[in-house]
Amino acid sequence: MLFIDIVDVGYGECIVFEGEKNEIFMVDCGSMNLFFKNSSIKFKDYVSSFIAHRYKDAQEKSFLLTHFHKDHFCGLKYILKKENNYFSKIYIPYPAINKDGRALLLEMSLYAFSFLKRQQTCTNMSITAMFIFDFLWKNSNAKKVFPLKRDDIFEFSKANFKVLNPFADSFPFSADFVADVEYLDNLLNSSEDTLLISEFFYLRDLFCKEYISCNNLCRECESFRDECIQEKIKKLNFYAAELNKLSKELICIDAADEIISFLNNERTRMNYSIAQNSSSLVFQNEKESPSGLMNILMTGDATDVILNLLENDFFSKYNIIKAPHHGTNVYWSETLNKINCAHMIISNGSYYAGGKISEKYSRNQAVKHCTGSETCEYLAKNESCCNRLLFCNDLKKNGDLTSRCKKILGISEKNNCGIYLVSMSQDRGCYCDFNKR
Repeated sequence: MLFIDIVDVGYGECIVFEGEKNEIFMVDCGSMNLFFKNSSIKFKDYVSSFIAHRYKDAQEKSFLLTHFHKDHFCGLKYILKKENNYFSKIYIPYPAINKDGRALLLEMSLYAFSFLKRQQTCTNMSITAMFIFDFLWKNSNAKKVFPLKRDDIFEFSKANFKVLNPFADSFPFSADFVADVEYLDNLLNSSEDTLLISEFFYLRDLFCKEYISCNNLCRECESFRDECIQEKIKKLNFYAAELNKLSKELICIDAADEIISFLNNERTRMNYSIAQNSSSLVFQNEKESPSGLMNILMTGDATDVILNLLENDFFSKYNIIKAPHHGTNVYWSETLNKINCAHMIISNGSYYAGGKISEKYSRNQAVKHCTGSETCEYLAKNESCCNRLLFCNDLKKNGDLTSRCKKILGISEKNNCGIYLVSMSQDRGCYCDFNKR
């Protein structure tokens, strides 16, 4: 691997690996910001004119979506709608299924789809997951769409990577989220409109069954354009259309107001969002490099609970760890803080509902590579980047202060570490206060 670009997308994520043979592997592409960095440039135009354009000449392009939140997905949508041949391979997360065989995230999505209007928050997070295969069938000419789950191995630039999460058949959903789905089930079962309720549960279960089956078929088929996959997608669309028709009657049943109120509740939406983040794809190189120089851990938006469960899978030393959930306070993981790490990626930016970058990261001896500093607690308090007094192991054999980096000093266009923070306005090193130096 030659280098890693951390593309500034505001509050969101887009990380691009470049291989030795001019191939790229993009992990996520999305943003919660409609415009880029307080400019008049719409994010969708930024994706087309900068991100997609920057890597258009790569010989082979692959994409991995860690989970279905907008700040990780919407850029992929913009790229494919402009050029459906852009990616030859697309990896998506396999559905998280609990020990009872239920895809609870999908079930909650179907509740939101059936009872809420599309403009409401909860449904916006649901539609992407429900219609991912239909979207990719219509907008991408990728040769392969492969749903990834724990213990899968995939390859990029002659290196193998191992998936650690999601657990496909025993996913540890939080007790709060499980209780939310059970509460909705109980509300429906208590309704007097038994025929409508039976029809909803019937269609819901059929959709979930076909959705899981479509994931398995994508894993088995040589090509995403296989007719068997097309037939599965048609079935999914049919069940979704039937649910959509049924929804006109469902919103009139005696339990509808209580269901709608519950789905719109902030706590319910938060539990749902956390469950989505928990099922993020987490992956690392298959085998540990004794020196740690090639060890990379990508965490998506995984929660501390999930990372604790994965602790025994982690290596003792990494060259690069991506901080989960944009480095925010509530997703801080003490598990990751225990690991020896040379470089840490923090993709952050300003967003009204986003959290601050945890000050705890400043205490970690890894050199931080942050796309945004507007919400950094350390920078706000100290008016200086926490990297300035850190040692970079990539400068000399025994390390040297990051201030000696030729990229930071303006002597060279290259970083020794091969990690770059890039945007339309600048291509810089590892300082959040780069413009103040």
